[in-house]
Amino acid sequence: MRNRNINGVIGLTSVLLWILVFLPGLTINSQPYREQILQGNVTIHSFLTVMLTYTISNVALLCCLAGVIGAATRRITAKPAEQRKLDEKPVFNAVFTGVTRGFSVYLLLLAGVYAATPDPFSAPTPEQYVRMAGTISLMAFTVNYEPDLFQTIVGIAASKGKMVGKSVPQGKP
Repeated sequence: MRNRNINGVIGLTSVLLWILVFLPGLTINSQPYREQILQGNVTIHSFLTVMLTYTISNVALLCCLAGVIGAATRRITAKPAEQRKLDEKPVFNAVFTGVTRGFSVYLLLLAGVYAATPDPFSAPTPEQYVRMAGTISLMAFTVNYEPDLFQTIVGIAASKGKMVGKSVPQGKP
């Protein structure tokens, strides 16, 4: 029961942090702060503002938090047999696993987006940001709530990676 309470606190805290990271990404333009840094005027304020507001770094943070939310939710909603197995593992494992799986989902998104578009983050609109942040956060949550899905996604990505560079025989698409 104690682990469920800890997971509840971790999950709720992560939800609040997700909202606190999402809102600056939606409402604050990072351009002036990025220009300030590019001009050599690096301050802690400008650096942290860019981390929270620039789409690339903001979405990475959101994925990590969504991963923790998914891992905590899984531990809270687990059936009794699975709950006993999860209780044997430290709660920190769930947080660490949530962050790393969430970040892995982010890397898959980043690779796919850059493969499809040469400069996808040059000037995203608030609508594009909301769609991207929401979709990728949902994926990060899902792969932590249902880890078998994560293994499937990684397996698909690995098989696609092996196919890259192989030539297609003549006459076959």
